[in-house]
Amino acid sequence: MKVINNIAGSSNWRIIKHGVSQGSVLGLLLFNIYINDFPGLVNSQSDVNMFGDNTSILISNINHDELNLNFKSVLSQISKCFQANRLIFKRERERERERERERA
Repeated sequence: MKVINNIAGSSNWRIIKHGVSQGSVLGLLLFNIYINDFPGLVNSQSDVNMFGDNTSILISNINHDELNLNFKSVLSQISKCFQANRLIFKRERERERERERERA
């Protein structure tokens, strides 16, 4: 991969070992294709809003106990979906990166 910028010039060539470079149009397109079925996998107890590589999941209920149950149910479904597609929550990804830095 090489980044070319009309103002700053260009970077050195670098090998990408996995994934797609962050900020690329291709990366966003592939990510959206990859998670296209995600809203349908989360139950009717939530509303999924997706824009670009950002996803918001809204859960509401008047009853606090039911809200808590709905939250746990949706979180369980999301976890299963992520595991099936080899995805990780950002919070887990940050922890994974910290462990990799500690090993280096």
